[in-house]
Amino acid sequence: MSGRPFVCAVYVNLYVGIHVTNMAEAAAVIGLAASIASLIELTAKVLSRLHDFTSKSSEVPESFRSLSTRLPLLTATLQHIQSQAEDGRFPDDISKTLKTVVDDTSKQVSDIQISLSKVLPLDGTSKLVWALKALKSLAKEDKVERALEKIYRNNDILVLHQTTRHVDTGDRILEALSKLSVASPTQPCPSSTIPFGRDPDFVDRGATLEQLHRKCALPASRTALVGLGGVGKSQLAIELGYRTREQSPETWVLWIHTGSKARLEQSFWDVADYVKIPGWQDPKANVFRFVHDWLRDGKSGRWLLILDNVESTDLLSEVGDAGQRGQGTGVDGEPWQPMSAYLPQSSNGSILVTSRSQAVALTLVEEKDIVAVQPMAPAHALLLFEKKLGPLG
Repeated sequence: MSGRPFVCAVYVNLYVGIHVTNMAEAAAVIGLAASIASLIELTAKVLSRLHDFTSKSSEVPESFRSLSTRLPLLTATLQHIQSQAEDGRFPDDISKTLKTVVDDTSKQVSDIQISLSKVLPLDGTSKLVWALKALKSLAKEDKVERALEKIYRNNDILVLHQTTRHVDTGDRILEALSKLSVASPTQPCPSSTIPFGRDPDFVDRGATLEQLHRKCALPASRTALVGLGGVGKSQLAIELGYRTREQSPETWVLWIHTGSKARLEQSFWDVADYVKIPGWQDPKANVFRFVHDWLRDGKSGRWLLILDNVESTDLLSEVGDAGQRGQGTGVDGEPWQPMSAYLPQSSNGSILVTSRSQAVALTLVEEKDIVAVQPMAPAHALLLFEKKLGPLG
């Protein structure tokens, strides 16, 4: 059955059998029921794609296997709420609040469906290996992680509503829903600002990545990747960022471009926006101070700050209003400081620098914390070549 006839059938059922006291309440219930019908149909499509793929491989990421289990439970909860709505059990305000939760869940499920459609083969198994690799990478993307998290949270909200039976607890239900249904914009969940996708063909160079991971796992550590241009410093940093998120979902991974003064400052504004630092929108704000203080605050949680492509000591001292050295002030007349002054030594997190210059790296880290990145060994280069183009010969 297509989506439109199914939704229309819901409308007819509601108009004929619903018991409501006024038209406003009827409209709210009809809107809720229509949203539920659309979400149930969308969920069925996602489940069909997932089940088809999991039947062909046992290596599907756990996050998607979990989704295959949770979506049927979500559908059952939605059907129960839909039945209660048709019986006229919800007042107008409850219907509207539940509809907000259902609509948000639909958006997240739709995002998952779009992402899956890009990697899962429609038929046959000729592309199964490639699709599995892509699916594993997809499971680690922050957009997908956030969507899954919201789906699970919204499902818990709907279940919470179902466990509350008494009519006189409506206000308490609304209060709980308002707190849980949509994450506060000032308290986002830890995620990543890495602007690059994870490379499914990444080649681990012996112990380099493990050494890097051990160093960056130490509280208040500062580490630098130093090597010639093009040897893969940024790729190592990207892989470390994704593995950090994979192994420690409660850790923020924040990426700072340092190729120019403009990109450096914009990256700090992006971080302030992404983590929703209060007051960051003020055009007179010292964004470097805001981010610095947020990083120092233990309430912000764990973080890994990656400064990519640090090539100039001058750049580290040239932050300020309009990028002019020593000029401009922040909020309340606070003088600007060199950018290096805004990199806290905090037990909450770690800093990773990539640079071609050991001299520049030494302005930010100790010599013992420099990890030299050499050109790929022939065996590693051959492995990368085969991953990208297929086996030779």
